[in-house]
Amino acid sequence: MFTGFGIRTLSSDNSAYFPTRYHGGSVWSHDTAFVMRQAMRAGFTSEARQIARSLVRAAQGFDWRLPELFAGDPTVAVQQPLPYPASCRPQAWAAASAVPIAEVLGLLPARD
Repeated sequence: MFTGFGIRTLSSDNSAYFPTRYHGGSVWSHDTAFVMRQAMRAGFTSEARQIARSLVRAAQGFDWRLPELFAGDPTVAVQQPLPYPASCRPQAWAAASAVPIAEVLGLLPARD
């Protein structure tokens, strides 16, 4: 479910998957940040940092205006994340993902 830009809402192995389906394969920035933060708390530091770097890469692809969701295409298929047609950009809860990203990357002290 990891795309290199974030974590999809549905596996590409599922027959209902489509990369720009609202909850059927797209990547939601805040959901990805939640998974990243919980992975860090559970001791999966390397994986959490990989997810954090993927969100940074996605943010770069959107001129640092992280949208609420974007297409779930993997980095092996596209060089930049593709926009979801009706996504808000920027989106407040997506922008708030910067805080846990910074924590996981060691740029802020952990709040635990």
